[in-house]
Amino acid sequence: ELYSLQFDEVVQIPVPYPTDFSQHDVAQAAGVSGGTVHNALYGKKGVSDAVRKNILRISEELGYKPNMVASALKRKPRKIIVSFPEPKGDNRYYFTYLWKGYRGFQEELLSYNIEAIEVPYNDTREKSFTAGIMQVLRQFDNQIDGIITGGRFFEDALATLKYMEKRHIPIVLVSEEATNINCLSCIQSNHTTDGRLAAELLSSQLRGKEKILICAGDMLLPSNRLNAEGFEAYLKEQGFPQSYWSGLKTLHAMYPEWVFKAQPTGFDWDYAVDQETVIGKSLVQST
Repeated sequence: ELYSLQFDEVVQIPVPYPTDFSQHDVAQAAGVSGGTVHNALYGKKGVSDAVRKNILRISEELGYKPNMVASALKRKPRKIIVSFPEPKGDNRYYFTYLWKGYRGFQEELLSYNIEAIEVPYNDTREKSFTAGIMQVLRQFDNQIDGIITGGRFFEDALATLKYMEKRHIPIVLVSEEATNINCLSCIQSNHTTDGRLAAELLSSQLRGKEKILICAGDMLLPSNRLNAEGFEAYLKEQGFPQSYWSGLKTLHAMYPEWVFKAQPTGFDWDYAVDQETVIGKSLVQST
């Protein structure tokens, strides 16, 4: 059976602008070679800033994005060390989540042809970090492409990081900085602000009679030290003499909800004691 179709009007369907541009198209538009485009897009040397900016602009206008995964698969696998303290004992409250965060990213690392070598260490024992790292370096003849690490570093650990730095192995630190180590980056929060913010949030939830146990932790860790320094800085800001700090720290540990504010009286200690011995007179505020 045949049917007759009738079109009342012709509808023009616009042909979409081609989006499958290649690196070759970018090179033609920029008037450079494909190698120059490759070097510009992947941040390699041999390209002037002006040419690189022009190539990046053209790439953006054409909607061309280099396939980083495909490029990674063409090169030999990269090896990086991931080394954090073992998530045991007290460390389970913090480093468990660092290990979890890294492992959640593991599949993406593999897609970029990056092999991660896990080296957990005991941050309460000297040479634990060094023993694990040096074993990996010997195994791969120092052919390691980077390290992501953090935690408490003894002197031997710092020497190991310095050894890697001298061999141009990129270092990324997490949570804690390492003294005199030239790292690629250090990912951390402002620990002083952390302490102040935690105190503010916690005190806002208290009714005034609860007790809080504050565990400062190992003062060798910069994060713990900075938290303590933040507390001392607050006392100084309020005008308390340094001789008061030790006692106020003790009071703060007993009554974290208390807010200490200095009120200058203009009296010295001897005068205050002398006046308080007078019957019927006291310089201690009653409310």
